[in-house]
Amino acid sequence: MKRLICLALTALMLLAVVPASAVDYLYIATGGTSGTYYALGGELANLFAKNIPDVEVNAPSTGASAENIRLINSGDAELAIVQNDVADYAYNGINAFEGEQIQSFSVVASLYPEFVQLVVSPSAGINSLADLKGKRISVGAAGSGVYFNAIDFLTVAGLTLDDIQAQYLSFAETADAIKNRQLDAGFVVAGIPNAAIQELTSTTDTLLYSLSDEEVAALTELRGFYAESTIPADTYPNQTADAAAVAIRAILICKADLSEDLIYNVTKTLYEKTGDISHAKGAEIVLDQALLGVSTPVHPGAERYYTEVGLMG
Repeated sequence: MKRLICLALTALMLLAVVPASAVDYLYIATGGTSGTYYALGGELANLFAKNIPDVEVNAPSTGASAENIRLINSGDAELAIVQNDVADYAYNGINAFEGEQIQSFSVVASLYPEFVQLVVSPSAGINSLADLKGKRISVGAAGSGVYFNAIDFLTVAGLTLDDIQAQYLSFAETADAIKNRQLDAGFVVAGIPNAAIQELTSTTDTLLYSLSDEEVAALTELRGFYAESTIPADTYPNQTADAAAVAIRAILICKADLSEDLIYNVTKTLYEKTGDISHAKGAEIVLDQALLGVSTPVHPGAERYYTEVGLMG
């Protein structure tokens, strides 16, 4: 009897010192509750929690790209959806991150495009980016992502803000001002089709500007985060031909110090279970574009998966 009691006590002691399976608690920083980042982030949280053992995932609403990078840096989030241009600014300490260089994140995957779209009034005579000189142009809110994209477009044309009549308007305000002939052109950075451009092109003869081959090459050379893209014909009313464009990308990033195995499983799940994502953007998350527009370091766990599938050497 004593022997049985001793054996039972020994077993209990062994159980006490064997740790339970460690659980990784992951927070995915997303965006505002009415935006794509929040909706897609919630689906990614469910996808990872369902398919990766010993992880619990939440996807709270946040202030989107710039805030998300800061949340990664402070340790308040492990994963985040951000724009790749904002990630580039943070990594290099420029533009919105001047004096605040952040390199504590790594890229997991490039998810889907957000196009830099330039809408122009036909009467303005804008047939090249150089023709923006002297024109009334909406460049987005000062310091915003749209603003810095507009600066890049001016730069490749040899122009600065001093060469145009800049106005700092939202997408809806830009559309209204063009409709009311108060603007010659305006920048909109968004997925396609964009509601403001749809409404504008359906009620006016406004055109979607198509970049020349030289302009595309200059933009992609200027900034590594721009991806050569095409806005297909009929995306907008009266758009009869494809429009050449560049796009930034929504990307998934993570804390750089997360384990290789964890991020390998995150990446593998993202691409092998994409069909489980019901959000419309899920159809745009494709493996052959996983590194498109990525200008900052990729996490070793993601690299391991991409090497396995032949995307990286």
